[in-house]
Amino acid sequence: MAAAATAAAASAPSTRPGRRAATPRASSALAAARRRGAALVVLTCCLASASAADDGERCESSSSSSSSSSSSSSPDVSKSAPRAALAADDATTALALVEKNALSPLMDRLRTPTRTFMYPSLGDRGVVLAFDQRWDERGAGTGAAVWESAERLATYIASSGAASALRAHPMRLLGKKEGDDGDDDDDDDDDATATTWWTGKRVVELGAGLGLASTVAAAVGASAYCTDGDAKVVAMCAANAAKNAAAVKGAVKGGGEVTPARLRWGDAKDEAAAVAWLSPAPAADVVLLADVVYGEHPDAWDALAGTLAKLSGPRTVAMLSHTRRGNGRGQRAFFDALETRGFETKVVERWRGDEDGGLASLTVLYAMWRRA
Repeated sequence: MAAAATAAAASAPSTRPGRRAATPRASSALAAARRRGAALVVLTCCLASASAADDGERCESSSSSSSSSSSSSSPDVSKSAPRAALAADDATTALALVEKNALSPLMDRLRTPTRTFMYPSLGDRGVVLAFDQRWDERGAGTGAAVWESAERLATYIASSGAASALRAHPMRLLGKKEGDDGDDDDDDDDDATATTWWTGKRVVELGAGLGLASTVAAAVGASAYCTDGDAKVVAMCAANAAKNAAAVKGAVKGGGEVTPARLRWGDAKDEAAAVAWLSPAPAADVVLLADVVYGEHPDAWDALAGTLAKLSGPRTVAMLSHTRRGNGRGQRAFFDALETRGFETKVVERWRGDEDGGLASLTVLYAMWRRA
């Protein structure tokens, strides 16, 4: 991910399509900060008085149609996802250039040259993955590090097989159990069954950075086309895929594989390459996205929605792991762009991060699919 072009986006992974290179202004700010040994820190806080969307209850599906249209340039929240699911984004981000502060552990994680991720539920003895990071390297955007939302998404796939997202799909991708009345809250599909669902599936990750989520998807048996728009980040992803290939293959019998590739959102040639990789399947089984929507760049989010639509079919489920920050306009613009393309969105999980300096992040997992 490259640095974003605005102050709000600078606290998050880069703008795109497909993770574009940093703007001169953002690059200068980062360079100046690094010369001073400073850190660019995202302060994301979850307040006890947050909206009802944060109380752990599952949000309803987004509306399939809107009764009226707005002349305002701001996206209409009600057209894409429940207002309660988005309201907590407001005023939760601060941009700080500091020598050291209580959030230094966050920066240390991003700057650690090699990070290890353990998944005890995978394989006979668990799976350990090691990822090399180069976030501080000149010319490498924030996609050169593993961010919290990617960690959350990977753990979700490894531990539960993403069961709640698969169950949310109207085509009931996990099947229907005997005696099931159709109520998601009463559906107790075994997580192990959900994990085996991934075997042989075709997965595409958009804006993948180093590709942790794709690697875990491969470890549960899927073939993953792991994409990013930053060529340097794609090279890092390829190196990490090779480094972890043995662990992935050993996780399950006939384990999957990771295929790193460059894909810039909205680029017809890159999209065609992804479609060719999926062939003979007409669409992806799963599209993964982690921390790809932030800031105020409607053209980028519209391009992302268009690319997602081209890779999706009636049975495709897309999973967006989104760490809330800023005013949420980018998130709303993305959901609006999806709504116009016939997608439905549902919140299926919420994860609170560890408190760093008294501030805790909130990451939300959205399931998305085409309406029938």
